[in-house]
Amino acid sequence: MFFLTRALTFVIPLSIFTLLELALLYYLNTYLVGVFLIISLLVLGTAIWFILGKQFNADLFYFTWISFLLLLSGIFFSVLLDGLLSRHLFLLILVIVLGIWLEVIFRHTFFEAYLHRDRIIDFMHNLNSFGFYLWVSALYGFMFFIDTSLTLASLLLVGIGILSTYILLSILGVSAWKNRLLTLVVIFGILELFLALNFLPIIFYIKSFILSLVYYFILDLLILEHRSLLTNRAFIVRLFFGVLGLLLILLTSRWV
Repeated sequence: MFFLTRALTFVIPLSIFTLLELALLYYLNTYLVGVFLIISLLVLGTAIWFILGKQFNADLFYFTWISFLLLLSGIFFSVLLDGLLSRHLFLLILVIVLGIWLEVIFRHTFFEAYLHRDRIIDFMHNLNSFGFYLWVSALYGFMFFIDTSLTLASLLLVGIGILSTYILLSILGVSAWKNRLLTLVVIFGILELFLALNFLPIIFYIKSFILSLVYYFILDLLILEHRSLLTNRAFIVRLFFGVLGLLLILLTSRWV
């Protein structure tokens, strides 16, 4: 069982990459593309279930959600890339990230003492923010290229944002009522910023990065606060680098 599970961390990413390449090859056939994507999600979800010891528990839901968020947002993001080469390279990077995530789940399952729970949460926090960036980029991109309505994009942002935030705070151990309150406050703020950034004359990649950076900063503070590690110094350091990053991005961005 150990060696079979170990092999899955290599075989599954290769399988998903093959399916995504087939979807890219037959991109004009929406039926085949849909079939390949559904199979990719099923393969990924089944692999996580197998690695976790074929158990249906909270970890299965948490880990599967992060994986699905990365895969789906990555697929939508790849549509916006210019040229086949850039799409191939991005899908390769996406699959490598998923492979690393499967390796983390494997080590957490079989070597729990080696990989502490807090490190799993920190890794999920990073993946969650990366997936959120890809999702927001896709939303801004669809509004720009295919004239997707702002209302629909806002609803999709709120839906994914609520799920991502609530799940991350749940695995952190935040109580249910506090989790709901924090999730609603965070997503309301993110939605307001999403709408405001939509009117800025900068490319959508930069808009998405700014929004995702703020989202990451907020969740990072919530994680520190829950662990009783949120000090004035920790807050000031993160605020300084966050503001510095935003200024560098805005000053060096190409305005349209």
